Parts: sequence; structure tokens; C-alpha cells
Amino acid sequence: MTESSPEHGVEAAPPERPLTPAEQLALLEGSHAKLAAVRTRAHRRLAWFATALGLLIGAAHVVPSVFRPDASLPAFLTAMGVYVVAVLVLTVWYLRTRTATTLGGGRRYLLGLAITMVLYAGALTLLGRETWPVALVVGLVIAAPLVIAGWWRRA
Repeated sequence: MTESSPEHGVEAAPPERPLTPAEQLALLEGSHAKLAAVRTRAHRRLAWFATALGLLIGAAHVVPSVFRPDASLPAFLTAMGVYVVAVLVLTVWYLRTRTATTLGGGRRYLLGLAITMVLYAGALTLLGRETWPVALVVGLVIAAPLVIAGWWRRA
């Protein structure tokens, strides 16, 4: 027979025998294993998100060197439109699929993003004066702090 909870209208299960210490330990270990899996998945998602976003920010520096706005404005605008859509899709994907943020992961991500954006702002002075291979190397340097921050793991 089950009891009924007047405040919630939910029926409670009858009291069962107490768990043995071995059963309690098994339940605890199962919970720890599930938590470790969630942490690993959260770290991996944040790392891939940070890597992709870092590379996209680096690509934003390369696009004007490859698709020069003075040579072909429609090609430049198309490339930048694809860039904006890629950033939006990536961000929505991460926000919809993340279940947790790793301990300190948000702080590391923000620090990596801040350094990446400072490097990007500094690299804007080079626009128009560099060839696309140099722009590609500069784009990778711009992306590096965010990629490193995404994959950095606390010991």
C-alpha cells in the first residue's frame, strides 16, 4: 500500500529495508562515474567551441586579405556574411548542447577570448599591408589564446 502526500498529491513508495554499506558505496560510485562523464563531456564541448570560435576570429582577419573589398565588394560581403552565420550557428549549437561548464572553464574561456580580441584589435593595423599567407599566420596567432584556453585542463 502507498501513502499519499497531501501537499504534492504524490504517492510515496512504502519504506524499504535500509541499504547495506556495500549498496550505499555502489550507489555513490555510480553517481561519481556519472558526474565524471558529465565533466568530461562539458570540457570537451567547451574546448571544441573555443577552438572553432578562435579559428573563426582568426579567419575574420584573413578574409579581407583574401577577398579584398577594394577588388570585389560582393565577394567580401559574401565571405563576411558566411562568417557571421558560422559564428551564430556555432554559438547556438554550444548553448543548446552544453549541460554544464567545467570548473573554472568560463573564467579561462573569457580570459582567452579577451586576449584573442586584444590581438585581433592590434592586428587590425596590419590590414591591407600584408599578403594572405602573412594574414593566415597572424590569424592563427590571434586564435591561439582562445584555443589554448579551451583545451587547458586543471590538474
